[in-house]
Amino acid sequence: KVEQWPNTGKFGVTVEGIADYSLNTNSIFDLTTHVVFIRRGNGELDMYINGVFAETHGAKTNWRLDGGVGRLGSRSNGTQDIATGSIFGVASYDVPLTSTQVSDLYTAYTAIPEPSSAAILLGFLGLGSFVYRARK
Repeated sequence: KVEQWPNTGKFGVTVEGIADYSLNTNSIFDLTTHVVFIRRGNGELDMYINGVFAETHGAKTNWRLDGGVGRLGSRSNGTQDIATGSIFGVASYDVPLTSTQVSDLYTAYTAIPEPSSAAILLGFLGLGSFVYRARK
């Protein structure tokens, strides 16, 4: 979770019907943020923010990040803890990523301009061509 219940201001993980775990990393609001969780075989959870290691949370054998049943954005009954904002993408891998792989994914993610940025850039380039031609 971007912010663990109840308004902790910290990232967190909820294991439905078991517990809410707050992490030590402060929540980030109103910014596009690349977040990666990696569950190690011993149950520890590594967290990366924008390609950089943020923290390891202690072993919890009940944390599942193995493609089993899970939810992003709301509880199963859909009435509490509903996410606000947007999730642009989710990826799941069958092996734990290395810190270099996480960093490379973030670099690739940020290398692609947002459509609005690309449109503005193309608009300026087109305008520049138009202005240049007008001067001939």
